[in-house]
Amino acid sequence: MVLISGFTSVIDIAKLTGFFNRFGLNGLGFSMGVALNMVPALKRTSINTWNSLKMRGGLRYKKRKTIQLLIITVISNALRYAENVTMAAETRAFNPNNRHFVPLKVNRFDYVLVFILLLVFLFFHLL
Repeated sequence: MVLISGFTSVIDIAKLTGFFNRFGLNGLGFSMGVALNMVPALKRTSINTWNSLKMRGGLRYKKRKTIQLLIITVISNALRYAENVTMAAETRAFNPNNRHFVPLKVNRFDYVLVFILLLVFLFFHLL
């Protein structure tokens, strides 16, 4: 969860969209960006719903029914959030067929990361 939260705070949806568009996967970057940015909202909704159920005493008697209601509430809130994002994208005339290539900047960290990954690959390949 921490990894996803960190990733979503660093990566811009436009950059993610541009990255996937380079490989001919139109719309996938936008969908991935929206899905990853939705994780903190789902976490917040789940915690709020759980606390609400606890405060109202929903966990005392019918635990199975309570868990079902929790899942239904979280899913319905996720669908509502996704609909809001979709409406916002349509309002801004989002079209996955329009390609907007965002130039990728390469810095020293990228070279260090590639070097480390190469070392890890060679280490496991030689075992």
